[in-house]
Amino acid sequence: SNLNESLLQMPRSGFVQPLDMHDTGFHVPPEKRGRFATYYKSDESGTLTVRDETKSSKYRFAPRFFSGGGGLVSTARDYSRFVQLLLNGGELYGVRLLKPKTVATMTRNQLPEQAFPIALGGERPGVGFGLGFSVKVDGDYDPDAPVGEYLWNGIASTHFWVSPDHDLAVITMEQTAPRNMNLSKAIKGIIYDAIEE
Repeated sequence: SNLNESLLQMPRSGFVQPLDMHDTGFHVPPEKRGRFATYYKSDESGTLTVRDETKSSKYRFAPRFFSGGGGLVSTARDYSRFVQLLLNGGELYGVRLLKPKTVATMTRNQLPEQAFPIALGGERPGVGFGLGFSVKVDGDYDPDAPVGEYLWNGIASTHFWVSPDHDLAVITMEQTAPRNMNLSKAIKGIIYDAIEE
């Protein structure tokens, strides 16, 4: 298929095809390092100190292992293309890459009842997992999140969440460690409250 051919043609430094994510990859090549953001450590008071400086970052070089579950660097533009594809049910700018049924399966809880509550950085009652994303099923873990919202977090406190019922996708990019959800938690309720039902 055309998709398989496109995947085979992807350079290891980035995923140019089929989503045109030309600034996403497992490392940052020399010609793009001027745009590479420093990664900070945040203490309990919110004071920031450099954790991974651009000029000495491990992301300057390709890793030995290309993980399927982490280790990518990206830009807001590229990340938004991926998240918009999900919100659109597998289509981006008129190009269908995934069937709507595939996205629905990926973003629906796949855990059996006996797996609840999941514990990932503490118990998360009412949160399940689809095929690649955590999914709000019910419960009080994230009171601002509606049932059906799915999300994922990155190591640099990068987050996205999608609410198909609200036709909404949100991305936050903090560049801080340890990973926290401070920005996401601060704005989620405000955003949902601003939506007229």
